[in-house]
Amino acid sequence: MSCGKQIANSSCHQRICDMYCGTCQNIFRGSLFITERVSESGDIIYLRDHHHKMRDLRQSALEGCSICDRLWHLIGRRCPDTSMTLNLETCGLRLSERRSGIPVALSFEYRLSNGEKVEEHFRLWPTCEILPEVLSEMQSRLHENRTDSAATLDLVSTWLKVCTTSHPDCNVDTAGIKMPTRLLELGVPHHNHLRLSVITPTSNKHPYMTLSHCWGAAKFLKLTADTFQQLLDGIHLNILPQSFQDAVMITQTLGVRYLWIDSLCILQDSLEDWRQEASTMGDVYKGALCNIAASGSDDSNGGCFHMRNPRLMEPSILATEFSDSPNGEYHIRLEDFLEAGLHNDQTIFTRGWIVQERALPPRVVHFGRNQVFWECKTADLCETYPSGFKVARKGWGEWFGFSDLFSSLKTWDMGSSQSTQNDPEARVRDLYGAWAQLVGVYSRCNLTKADDKLVAISGLAKEIHKALGKKDTYLAGLWRQHILYQLLWYHGLDGYATDTRMSSRPNSYRAPSWSWASLDGKIDIDFPAPSPSIAFDFHVTLMDVHVEQVTNDSFAQVTAGYIRLCGPLLTLIIKRTTASISSRSRAYDALLNGQHTKGRVYPDMDVGDANVPFLHFMPFYNSSNMANSQCVGLLLQPTGVSKGQFRRCGRLSIFGKAVKDAGGPLWANVKNHDWLEYESFDGNGVYTISVI
Repeated sequence: MSCGKQIANSSCHQRICDMYCGTCQNIFRGSLFITERVSESGDIIYLRDHHHKMRDLRQSALEGCSICDRLWHLIGRRCPDTSMTLNLETCGLRLSERRSGIPVALSFEYRLSNGEKVEEHFRLWPTCEILPEVLSEMQSRLHENRTDSAATLDLVSTWLKVCTTSHPDCNVDTAGIKMPTRLLELGVPHHNHLRLSVITPTSNKHPYMTLSHCWGAAKFLKLTADTFQQLLDGIHLNILPQSFQDAVMITQTLGVRYLWIDSLCILQDSLEDWRQEASTMGDVYKGALCNIAASGSDDSNGGCFHMRNPRLMEPSILATEFSDSPNGEYHIRLEDFLEAGLHNDQTIFTRGWIVQERALPPRVVHFGRNQVFWECKTADLCETYPSGFKVARKGWGEWFGFSDLFSSLKTWDMGSSQSTQNDPEARVRDLYGAWAQLVGVYSRCNLTKADDKLVAISGLAKEIHKALGKKDTYLAGLWRQHILYQLLWYHGLDGYATDTRMSSRPNSYRAPSWSWASLDGKIDIDFPAPSPSIAFDFHVTLMDVHVEQVTNDSFAQVTAGYIRLCGPLLTLIIKRTTASISSRSRAYDALLNGQHTKGRVYPDMDVGDANVPFLHFMPFYNSSNMANSQCVGLLLQPTGVSKGQFRRCGRLSIFGKAVKDAGGPLWANVKNHDWLEYESFDGNGVYTISVI
């Protein structure tokens, strides 16, 4: 027998069986060792069967099967046609490497009609491995069909009390943080009213909440010159959109008197006021007691509270009935529980502003479509796991708690980090690494106003600047001390080989082309950690860099900028490699001296099938270890305005044989085309250029 407990009580067995359809139950019945397959990662997967028709999957999801419900969310939003046949490539169990016959994961892989590959992975926990008090709490908690139930709001109140009284890392000193310029005072001048309160430097500090929400296309009352006096006098809550009304109710339930909402606390018809308030947005969120996120609504009328199926909130527990393997009781949950439960189909996480609205407050409570989540620097909690998910002992891999990519960045402000307290250099490296990750998350979001690209992340940039001891200079989204690394950002990809989505640049100027902020699209920034096994040899020198902003705030909207570099400069041609591309970075090949380099070309934007004219390549560095060598640099196009002035158009990485075959610098034997241009040349292979 496994360490999982047998289910002795028949009523308990029936309750557990009701959580799954018969098809899902059959995954855990009969012979386990029938057919196996080796996965791409080298794991052995023992294959099982599952639904092959969309309508069957949807019906099981509607009837409350927790596994089918998640799979339907994964596939149904991509292929809503329920008459389709599912192309199920893999449904299988992965067993523990340490304990024979014990399943630890259930994986599904589908191939959609457009060629896209999607997958979902569930983690199996023997119930005896879960702390008894956690398991008891999971099983005993009753969930209601709305997220505004008294039990749910009491739980949020408990989370807040525990965090404010017993989480040292979450209770930072706010003495140096200024109060917002304006706040909404609740319950005045009458019950069910609020009024705008102007905060002065001499005002007493008050605890306040903030609200994150999607504006959407909804029309609602905003703070303008015309409505300023009306809001000062006070308004009835019923003229506000539902998300605002719900945020007021949550704030008052938690015993807080003040609330900050962007559209009611920033003048929406004053560019001057917006710029001033945007420059202090970081302090607004960092100084809040807690941020309320209307995570389940697409616009301000959607509200914070939602109807839900309470059965899907219950912990998924089943008993295996294998004929040739030990049996036991297991708890099943998604590997990426927070990512799936919190982000799934929720528009708010596509907003660019949400990144700093989620990172800067000491705590955030998300009112999602199906349940409420709590985030702070100490814990990730939800209604299903109100005290967190904890196991009794290690030995099952790193599967503790739940998180998404963003959760790992909540402790980016590393002043209290135990791992780096005694290593200042490591702390600084981690801060730059955190910035690279934050840009990656942020660039995958959207902005209603393209001009907000740098402004909407400026609060985070300021906090990174403070954490660096203000010893570095912020330059349109990059940091001067490591700018040669950061200039090599590239348009990244999510998903699989079929992901060929391109990026674009806005019609109006927003940032110099060398800044990632000039591009709308997914950005990745390599920030390699120092390693004795990898040697970096830089060939480029930074001569000058200059950025201009709309105000004297170096984190504000940018109006102009340039950078001057010295280093080797080559002319080259890039060509599309094939009509059927398996990866966008390999969709083009770079030709030096007419020879294919087989390098990875990352164009900032799609260049189509035509050759890019007058293309230049500036190699930034060579890196090498025992196995690989590579040369990485920027692809540049002349502006045609002045000689030696360029715009960035991509990144090129050349690997292995092409680098080694050069017998020295890659460019030593390259014969440049007659379109080579530059500001100056020292006669020894070093060119000076500028990039705008």
